[in-house]
Amino acid sequence: MLSLRMFLEEAYGAGTFERLVERLPPEQAEALRGIVLPVNWYPVHAFLGILHAAEAETGDADLWERYGAYAAEFEITAFQRFVLRFTSPMFFLERAGRMWHRFHDSGEWQVEGGDNHLRGALSGFSVVDEKYCRVLTAWIQHAAQMTGVHGEVHHPECRARGAPACVFAGWWT
Repeated sequence: MLSLRMFLEEAYGAGTFERLVERLPPEQAEALRGIVLPVNWYPVHAFLGILHAAEAETGDADLWERYGAYAAEFEITAFQRFVLRFTSPMFFLERAGRMWHRFHDSGEWQVEGGDNHLRGALSGFSVVDEKYCRVLTAWIQHAAQMTGVHGEVHHPECRARGAPACVFAGWWT
């Protein structure tokens, strides 16, 4: 939640986060009032509510991708960035999939791939939101770029479109 708050304040100005919280239903807004702490858990539906409210208020069609890239920069430490230069996107994303539960209490990742491609499937996540998948796609692509490669990540299957899992596929050179 802290990365979202910082992104919104940097991209759209001071007070944006608080203004968007006021647009949420009371049960979602309550958890986000006051100081946002990096160690607290926040309801994922309130998190998504803020993103949807931000898109509606700003009209920024690229908000989801911009936030995904910002979140990768925010969440990956300087030490991890250094280490990333000596790994592959596959190495990093396997570990990121195992760390998913540090941020979410539902969903399981299965990541597989080869020398220059990967496939990650997220199943059982409590959220079905195609726009949130845009955040994940951008996060994965930006994190992969931090390893020093160039490539692309696509989202060919989505639970919001009836698939059994959200699938993210990428390649790099």
